[in-house]
Amino acid sequence: MTAIDAINVIRTKSGMPNVLPVYTGSTDAFRPRIKNERTIELCFEGQHYYDDIRRWMDLPTVMAGPIIGIIPQKTTVSPTYPDGFIYTRGPIENNQGIRQPSYSPGMYYLPFLNADVLKMKNFKPNPAW
Repeated sequence: MTAIDAINVIRTKSGMPNVLPVYTGSTDAFRPRIKNERTIELCFEGQHYYDDIRRWMDLPTVMAGPIIGIIPQKTTVSPTYPDGFIYTRGPIENNQGIRQPSYSPGMYYLPFLNADVLKMKNFKPNPAW
């Protein structure tokens, strides 16, 4: 079974059409589809997204952007806005007290417990941790 066949089996199971041929022509076009399918299939399965961005070495790309959040705007209560707020999605500014993400190469590795490091005489831990 090829990777295209495997994704199409998952998509067929959920009633979705097969992956379009425009995405299956090259590895560079197909890899984002694989990442998207994995994100959709495992969306409520814990922290797979954060493990995946480390696994795929996407940390610099993902962590370089601003934090996106819900920005409430006060408005008058109406049938369209029953709670009196308009909610829009957008970048959160630094002056709102929220730390913007930063990236360091050590984030690709998991730290070892200090107790484990002390048990191994010749072991040198990752310098980033």
